Amino acid sequence: MPYGQPVLADLKQKSTASFVLRWVVEHPGGLGGPEPTTVHYRAVPNLRNLKITVVASETGRNRAQQRGTGVCAAGR
Repeated sequence: MPYGQPVLADLKQKSTASFVLRWVVEHPGGLGGPEPTTVHYRAVPNLRNLKITVVASETGRNRAQQRGTGVCAAGR
C-alpha cells in the first residue's frame, strides 16, 4: 500500500473523553528490508487533555520486532 492512501480503522470508545483507533498496513518490501512486513498501529486520542498516543508494532520479519511509541500534544 503506498503512503497517502486511506486505510480502514477500527474505532472504539474507552471513556467519555478517550478512544482507541486500530489499523494495519501491509508493506510488501518491508520497512528498510526486502522481506514483507505488517505494521499494526494503535492510536489513543484523549479529548480531555488534548493528547494522542500512537504505537506501531511490526510483524512478519525473522528478526526482533520493531516497536515505536510517541505522544503528541497541542502547542501552547
